[in-house]
Amino acid sequence: MGHCVNFLPIRASWSQNTAIGGHLRAVSKSVLDAYEHQSYTLGTLVRKLQLARESNRVPLAEIQFNLERLSDQIRLPGLNIEVAPNSKAAVNFDLFLNVIESESGLRLDCDYNTSLLDAATVDLWLDCYQALLESIVADPSTPVLKISYLPAAERQRTLLDYNRTQAPYPDRSVHQLFEMQVAERPQAIAVEFKDDSISYETLNRRANQLATPHSEPHRRGTARRMPPRSRGSLVSR
Repeated sequence: MGHCVNFLPIRASWSQNTAIGGHLRAVSKSVLDAYEHQSYTLGTLVRKLQLARESNRVPLAEIQFNLERLSDQIRLPGLNIEVAPNSKAAVNFDLFLNVIESESGLRLDCDYNTSLLDAATVDLWLDCYQALLESIVADPSTPVLKISYLPAAERQRTLLDYNRTQAPYPDRSVHQLFEMQVAERPQAIAVEFKDDSISYETLNRRANQLATPHSEPHRRGTARRMPPRSRGSLVSR
């Protein structure tokens, strides 16, 4: 006995104002409508489209979602049968999520392409899926684009912890900070352009040379233009 299914890709669309509950109803209708075309198999569609085939993947879709409804036990006269999921040794999808609904709750089995994903990433995605389900149940009228799918710990890390970039800033002007670098690292490269470079000491000396005439009263009739972009444009007038 084998596992026989008729796989059919489903295309879904939504706008920024589409409620998540309305979107799920639309997808449900698409799935039910697909039963009317169950004789039109995926293989037939691929042959009609003349798509290239690969032995390690299914055309048209890289992700599969499957929902099964099983009872904890199958009861036959004089016989008790226990149902247990059988893990896969290989998959031909980049990501395959199988949700098993039973009397004890939901069981999630996730298979993935280890060449693309690792266990930590998939574990995080499963936590996000749980948070997504909880958000949908809490308020189905929430727009799809505003539905929350981050677990509390991940939201704290992404929105707050990663953005804690405060650092003490010295109470000095920009030119004073530059002069501190000149004193500490005079021969270090301050500016590099193509194959040319200037040290902090040289740049500071040229900047002082340029600043001296500008500290005098500006003469009328003097015109200045910006030189071509280069490392010299930092100290040119």
